[in-house]
Amino acid sequence: MIFGSLTISAQENSSKPNENKLLDAGLPISMPLPPYPKKAESERAGGAVEVQVTINEKGKVIAANAISGHPSLRSAAEKAALKAKFTRTLSEGKPVKATAVLVYNFLP
Repeated sequence: MIFGSLTISAQENSSKPNENKLLDAGLPISMPLPPYPKKAESERAGGAVEVQVTINEKGKVIAANAISGHPSLRSAAEKAALKAKFTRTLSEGKPVKATAVLVYNFLP
Protein backbone atom coordinates (compact mmCIF):
# COMPACT_ATOMS: atom_id res chain seq x y z
CA MET A 1 0.00 0.00 0.00
CA ILE A 2 1.23 3.49 -0.82
CA PHE A 3 -0.12 6.85 0.21
CA GLY A 4 1.17 10.36 -0.29
CA SER A 5 1.18 13.68 1.45
CA LEU A 6 2.47 17.13 0.71
CA THR A 7 4.43 19.61 2.74
CA ILE A 8 4.41 22.93 0.95
CA SER A 9 7.37 25.08 1.72
CA ALA A 10 7.09 27.23 -1.34
CA GLN A 11 9.75 29.83 -1.67
CA GLU A 12 10.29 32.29 -4.43
CA ASN A 13 13.61 31.83 -6.22
CA SER A 14 14.72 35.38 -5.60
CA SER A 15 18.04 37.12 -5.91
CA LYS A 16 17.07 39.05 -2.78
CA PRO A 17 16.82 36.35 -0.08
CA ASN A 18 15.77 38.66 2.77
CA GLU A 19 13.07 40.43 0.82
CA ASN A 20 9.66 39.88 2.42
CA LYS A 21 7.02 39.15 -0.18
CA LEU A 22 3.64 37.57 0.25
CA LEU A 23 3.55 34.14 -1.38
CA ASP A 24 0.33 32.46 -2.42
CA ALA A 25 1.55 28.84 -2.41
CA GLY A 26 0.38 26.57 -5.19
CA LEU A 27 -1.93 23.71 -4.30
CA PRO A 28 -1.80 20.20 -5.72
CA ILE A 29 -4.08 19.50 -8.67
CA SER A 30 -2.89 15.92 -9.02
CA MET A 31 -0.34 13.86 -7.12
CA PRO A 32 -0.02 10.40 -8.70
CA LEU A 33 1.16 7.58 -6.47
CA PRO A 34 4.20 5.53 -7.50
CA PRO A 35 4.03 1.80 -8.14
CA TYR A 36 5.61 -0.34 -5.44
CA PRO A 37 8.93 -1.48 -7.00
CA LYS A 38 9.35 -5.27 -7.29
CA LYS A 39 12.88 -5.10 -5.82
CA ALA A 40 11.61 -3.14 -2.81
CA GLU A 41 8.74 -5.58 -2.40
CA SER A 42 11.12 -8.56 -2.33
CA GLU A 43 13.26 -6.71 0.24
CA ARG A 44 10.14 -5.79 2.24
CA ALA A 45 11.35 -2.19 2.08
CA GLY A 46 8.97 0.43 3.34
CA GLY A 47 8.67 3.79 4.96
CA ALA A 48 8.53 7.42 3.95
CA VAL A 49 10.37 8.82 0.95
CA GLU A 50 10.68 12.61 0.86
CA VAL A 51 11.05 14.14 -2.59
CA GLN A 52 11.97 17.79 -3.01
CA VAL A 53 10.42 19.22 -6.15
CA THR A 54 10.86 22.40 -8.13
CA ILE A 55 7.63 23.72 -9.60
CA ASN A 56 7.73 26.14 -12.53
CA GLU A 57 5.60 29.24 -12.97
CA LYS A 58 2.85 27.18 -14.65
CA GLY A 59 2.57 24.61 -11.84
CA LYS A 60 4.53 21.84 -13.59
CA VAL A 61 7.13 19.88 -11.63
CA ILE A 62 10.42 20.37 -13.48
CA ALA A 63 12.79 18.64 -11.04
CA ALA A 64 12.44 15.95 -8.39
CA ASN A 65 15.12 14.71 -6.00
CA ALA A 66 14.57 12.15 -3.24
CA ILE A 67 16.15 13.54 -0.07
CA SER A 68 15.35 10.65 2.27
CA GLY A 69 13.99 7.14 2.28
CA HIS A 70 14.95 3.60 1.39
CA PRO A 71 17.21 3.47 -1.71
CA SER A 72 14.97 0.88 -3.43
CA LEU A 73 11.98 3.25 -3.22
CA ARG A 74 13.55 6.57 -4.20
CA SER A 75 13.46 6.24 -7.99
CA ALA A 76 9.77 5.30 -8.08
CA ALA A 77 8.93 8.23 -5.81
CA GLU A 78 10.92 10.67 -7.98
CA LYS A 79 9.19 9.46 -11.16
CA ALA A 80 5.75 9.88 -9.56
CA ALA A 81 6.68 13.34 -8.25
CA LEU A 82 7.60 14.47 -11.77
CA LYS A 83 3.98 13.75 -12.80
CA ALA A 84 2.44 15.92 -10.06
CA LYS A 85 0.70 19.14 -11.05
CA PHE A 86 0.03 22.25 -8.97
CA THR A 87 -1.77 25.53 -9.23
CA ARG A 88 0.61 28.42 -9.79
CA THR A 89 2.53 29.88 -6.87
CA LEU A 90 2.13 33.65 -6.82
CA SER A 91 4.28 36.39 -5.35
CA GLU A 92 2.64 39.80 -5.37
CA GLY A 93 0.18 38.42 -7.92
CA LYS A 94 2.87 37.17 -10.33
CA PRO A 95 3.65 33.48 -11.00
CA VAL A 96 7.02 32.31 -9.61
CA LYS A 97 9.02 29.09 -9.34
CA ALA A 98 8.64 27.34 -6.01
CA THR A 99 9.84 24.31 -4.09
CA ALA A 100 7.87 21.78 -2.08
CA VAL A 101 8.44 18.43 -0.41
CA LEU A 102 6.24 15.50 -1.38
CA VAL A 103 6.17 12.53 0.98
CA TYR A 104 5.32 9.05 -0.30
CA ASN A 105 4.71 6.39 2.37
CA PHE A 106 5.32 2.81 1.25
CA LEU A 107 3.88 0.07 3.43
CA PRO A 108 5.33 -3.42 2.76
